[in-house]
Amino acid sequence: AVQTSSRRTLKELIEEKTGTTGPYVLGVGLLAYLISKEILVLHTETLIAASIFGVGYAIVRKVAQPTAEFLDQQGDEVLNTLNEGRNMQMERLEEAIKAEKGIERMFDSRNEIFEVLKENNAMKLEIEYRKRQEYVYNEIKKRLDYQVEIEETKRRQEKEHIVGWLQQHVVKSISASQEKDFLNQCLVDLKAISSSSR
Repeated sequence: AVQTSSRRTLKELIEEKTGTTGPYVLGVGLLAYLISKEILVLHTETLIAASIFGVGYAIVRKVAQPTAEFLDQQGDEVLNTLNEGRNMQMERLEEAIKAEKGIERMFDSRNEIFEVLKENNAMKLEIEYRKRQEYVYNEIKKRLDYQVEIEETKRRQEKEHIVGWLQQHVVKSISASQEKDFLNQCLVDLKAISSSSR
């Protein structure tokens, strides 16, 4: 159907010029022309094609409405299923947005967290500094204690050497007569001490 700018069909245009029977007369005349010029040949195949077209048209007229309703119902079910999935996804996304807002609140306190981390790092550095100072102190103390021990050992050896040398030379310097006189004097002193203690 050809439509004009006022949205009228070809049938309505022809009826306006020729009356109510005009479109039907035009259709029958066109069919007669096609048959007379043998553009449309009537034989067995044409009758079969016409009967198939007629039966198909009747089936479409009878089955079209229930089929359309069935397909609309199936389409509505599919659409409802898709809408449920979309709604569930929307709910999940809204929950994710709420969770992100919660994380955003956590980010608001990040300055405090950074300050705490900064203080922790400063304390760790201070602890490490103190440990190193203690290590240096202990190492220096060990070396100084070692030096003191070396000096004490040296003095003790010098003292022992001096004492030994003195004893050796004193013993050598005492003659036999001096030793005899010294022993006699010791005996006299012992006797005097023993008599005074009685």
